[in-house]
Amino acid sequence: MAGHWSPRQRTNRANTVGAFVFFVVFIYFFRDTFLPSSTPARKHRNDYSHMALGDNDVEMVVASMKHENVSWLDEYLPEWKKNIYVVDDNKAKLTVPMNKGREAMVFLTYIIDRYDSLPGNVVFHHAERFQWHNDNPDYDALPLLQNFRFDNLKKVGYANLRCVWVLGCPAEIRPIKDEAPAKEGEPIHARHVYKAAFQELFPSLEIPEEVGVTCCSQFAVRRETIHLRPRAEYLGWKGENRGWKGQP
Repeated sequence: MAGHWSPRQRTNRANTVGAFVFFVVFIYFFRDTFLPSSTPARKHRNDYSHMALGDNDVEMVVASMKHENVSWLDEYLPEWKKNIYVVDDNKAKLTVPMNKGREAMVFLTYIIDRYDSLPGNVVFHHAERFQWHNDNPDYDALPLLQNFRFDNLKKVGYANLRCVWVLGCPAEIRPIKDEAPAKEGEPIHARHVYKAAFQELFPSLEIPEEVGVTCCSQFAVRRETIHLRPRAEYLGWKGENRGWKGQP
């Protein structure tokens, strides 16, 4: 990348990678928690591998299911290209190799397939417009998207679409202290398995003392931020080298 990173930009870049690592580790350990269908899907070939998209172009990546209504996206955000993945329909134009891992499979599939043809700005989002975790009095995602500041995204590289700290911040997980197994009858939580998953995914990195990131799998990211990690690493996070036989 051209240019120099200021100290603040370097901090933001580190925080960006940390937030995404938290997301990937959590999904990795719970990747066998399926959405309603776990049917293998056909391999997706995108039509954009030859395109060099501009620095200000915006695309949305949407994780959806067949029953969800996504018409609001084109109705109110017609200027953004939509990549709407239907995880439980292997005949959909955009789908995933295997319906597992929840949003992570969609997001990683897009990043891997489009790594060399990414737009300047990518918004990763759920299919439904109204959700409890949207920072809006009516839980409406639309005002948040319509007023999103892409000029600021260009400065910071990554922005969670939720500003409220709960759930996830300031420190949701303390990997070393929380390593103890869940008590009998207690649901398994990411904190119980984070250390083991982190060590498997990132054996050369030091385990963080505390981990925190605001939920809930809706965020915007710059192309250059995605490119901070090689494509091969995203393939590894997706599970290509960890016993899963699906294809990218």
